[in-house]
Amino acid sequence: MTGIAAIFSAGPARARQLDAMMAAMAGRAYDGEGRWVHGCFALGASILHTTAEAMEAGQPHTNEDEALALVLDGYLTNWEELRSDLLARGAVLRNRSDAELVLRAYEQWGEDCADRIEGEFAFVIADRRAGRLYAARDHQGLRPLFYCQRGETLFIASDIPAVFAALDPPPEPNHDYLVGVAAVQLFLPQDTVWREIKRLEQAHWLTCDGNGLVTRRYYTLPFGERLRYRSDAEYAEHYRAMLADALRRTTRSHAPLGIAVSGGLDSSSLYCLADQLEREGRLLAPGFQGYTLAAEPGSRAFELPYARAAADKIGRTLTEVPLFRPSLDWYIQQARGERDLPIPTNGAMTMRIEQRVHADGARVYINGDGGDEWLQGSRVYYREFVRDADWTAFLRALRADAARLGWGNILPKALRIGLSAFAPDRVRTLVRALRRRRVYRDPQSYYWLKPEARALLEQQEAAYDLSLPADPHQWTKQNMFSSPFGAYARARMQRQRGLNGIEPRHPMFSRQFIRFSLATPEHIRNRAGLTKVIHRIALRGILPDMILDRRTKADFESDAIDSEMGRFCREEGRPFLENFCESSGLERLIPPGFVNTVDDDRSWELWGLYAVAAFLSFCSSQDDELGDTRVRIGT
Repeated sequence: MTGIAAIFSAGPARARQLDAMMAAMAGRAYDGEGRWVHGCFALGASILHTTAEAMEAGQPHTNEDEALALVLDGYLTNWEELRSDLLARGAVLRNRSDAELVLRAYEQWGEDCADRIEGEFAFVIADRRAGRLYAARDHQGLRPLFYCQRGETLFIASDIPAVFAALDPPPEPNHDYLVGVAAVQLFLPQDTVWREIKRLEQAHWLTCDGNGLVTRRYYTLPFGERLRYRSDAEYAEHYRAMLADALRRTTRSHAPLGIAVSGGLDSSSLYCLADQLEREGRLLAPGFQGYTLAAEPGSRAFELPYARAAADKIGRTLTEVPLFRPSLDWYIQQARGERDLPIPTNGAMTMRIEQRVHADGARVYINGDGGDEWLQGSRVYYREFVRDADWTAFLRALRADAARLGWGNILPKALRIGLSAFAPDRVRTLVRALRRRRVYRDPQSYYWLKPEARALLEQQEAAYDLSLPADPHQWTKQNMFSSPFGAYARARMQRQRGLNGIEPRHPMFSRQFIRFSLATPEHIRNRAGLTKVIHRIALRGILPDMILDRRTKADFESDAIDSEMGRFCREEGRPFLENFCESSGLERLIPPGFVNTVDDDRSWELWGLYAVAAFLSFCSSQDDELGDTRVRIGT
């Protein structure tokens, strides 16, 4: 992944600030660096080439008279269609690069260009003629972009540490955000751990000129589309073709691909379909290799039999790499270097496999992220059956669910879900508000937080809830799509992979994949408790049966690290938690001599508290350079 940085100032842009930002991203510059400073603009790129086309355009990339300059992280999936459209409109394309396509798209459509571009991207354009800076992120936010406006200067970069490096004095910790971390409930989509540093939200563009800074959403989930077939076979045929095309569009690279193979339904299917694409001559890379995590046999993370079955199915070898299980000190040092929260343990575990992918010569690493989000399905199918007056399907689903769960369990749920089709939006909003109020009045909910922290968290959740659709089905999908915790987690993983010299790609987060999921009925994804139904049907014969019939998932939490986190929170980290947390609540969550066990359900709560304590402790340890770390909730 290419790291990008930009400065837009009322006066001349300061090269030394750009230098500081670039130094903070130096670990990404596997293929060199580029800088462009012109008047009030400054752009920089720490470059990682992942396609042959990218090598045809330097970064920053300018038009003929340098009235426009661009830095781009990522790649396009609709490069074929966009190229044809631009040529038909008379655009002159000087090379085949995605950077050239984005630059010409901006020339053609201005601020509306982002909606014409599909893929995984973040880019910034300096427009000297208009006197403005324009930036945009992809629909799912798979490429991060952070910014800070201080006085009359705007700083934008791929990484928090790059923005941080340009700020003097440094920003203060964002304690309102940290309350959500302590509860592992993030509701602030634009916020970060630093008060002044913001996240450009997914599916948004940003402009900054003499009139100030403006952000706009350019993409919304296409809830209105409907795709209906008469049989599972027809759905499966459409799904299989769509998935293969989504994968094909992510395989464009000048080097062999790395493909994650966890042994689960999603990544294994991409691995086996890549073999099919290669045999058909449709793979857009010179080969590929599968990589899997090799956990200890008998552990909750042991998935090698499934991954090996996928490799055997297509007659290929599989590279098995041990999980990365560092000490607690590693997490603290990593967080200090990234000016951020310590990464969760299930994110750090892939460090070695990412380094191995790069060492083997790959620059692109394809994974199955997005499958859990868009293939799981839910019992909303009862509401869909009622809405469509399909009583035969309603009764068929009811009988199948009752056979597994019993009539007493399923009948009230089915009736409640079905009747919700007739509820007015204002009633749905009221019900959610009452449910939320009940949660926060329950002394067992977030019992480790102080009352003022719980009150702030409730306010944050209420505001976030109002930003989502009233319709319960759309609410669930939109929340899954734009989850602030998902935004945080993806940004951390993208930075880690960029520093390891690879670009992750996500076929199951593509627009076409999401469009299929939203346009099709829930019952093709979820039936009688079985998830990913259409995926299992469509991949029959392509995936081995032991994977298709699998209902389990691996657990990559580390009891040893969880226990160390608990000890840290009880000891060194306690002074930094006492303004967020009740002493009695901490004692209950992390009692004396606490040791996490396989059956314990506290891993995420432990990470949240540890992350807050570790972050504030390294803030305070640097001779107060980062400002006062006293908690100021709600300011």
